[in-house]
Amino acid sequence: MIGADTRRPPWWRELSLVAGVYGIYSLTRNTLPVHVATARANALDLYDSERHLHLDIERSVNDFMAAPGAHPLAVFANYTYSVSHFAVTLSVLLWLYLSRPDVYRRARGVLLITTLVGLLGFWLYPLAPPRVFPDLGFVDTVVRDRTWGSWSSTTITRISNQYAAMPSIHLAWSVWSASALLRWARQRWVRIAACVYPVLIAFVIVGTANHWTLDACGGLAAVAVGTLLSTATIRIRSRFGGGSRRSASRRAYSRS
Repeated sequence: MIGADTRRPPWWRELSLVAGVYGIYSLTRNTLPVHVATARANALDLYDSERHLHLDIERSVNDFMAAPGAHPLAVFANYTYSVSHFAVTLSVLLWLYLSRPDVYRRARGVLLITTLVGLLGFWLYPLAPPRVFPDLGFVDTVVRDRTWGSWSSTTITRISNQYAAMPSIHLAWSVWSASALLRWARQRWVRIAACVYPVLIAFVIVGTANHWTLDACGGLAAVAVGTLLSTATIRIRSRFGGGSRRSASRRAYSRS
């Protein structure tokens, strides 16, 4: 599928594929039945489980972010939450397409499958984010500061499902982006930034009260499942229909 085959797939086909999968993902995610009571009950159960596991760091991180003295940091986190999700992921995908066509197909496959795994999570486990529980002390910094992409926008609330928090696709995409840069980028500063990026995103999604700690864990699980399913798909296609060229591609990928 990739590796020894260094031919770059047609850009229009890749654009159509990525846009199509993301369009299906967004449409399905945002048109899922919104079971508010179930989502809120699931959130309270999850938060209770976190307390038993001593993973309930959300309030502490959110309190720090929402403090008056941390306002510049909060604004930075708000925009990071709203913008980097797409900007960084698409930039890394484009970089792989232009610079590493030998590994692009596999990496793209992992990203798309991870995204669909996330959609399955939204479907099976509706979950309200911390920001809808001001009674528990959470402050939605994105709404408070009226950042672009705020849930206080009627447009955003009308077209997007607020109760699709598990898993965190923000974190899943950040881990995918970091993994690609760590594996194939040559510049040291890029690799260092790649190490920092998922940590930053984890801090942002929790600090802005958009995700629970276990949502971040769910994002990690989504990437792991996406990677395993992508690898299994390559092996099946190679065994039953790929021939020697796909086998060579897989070996080249594992050495890259």
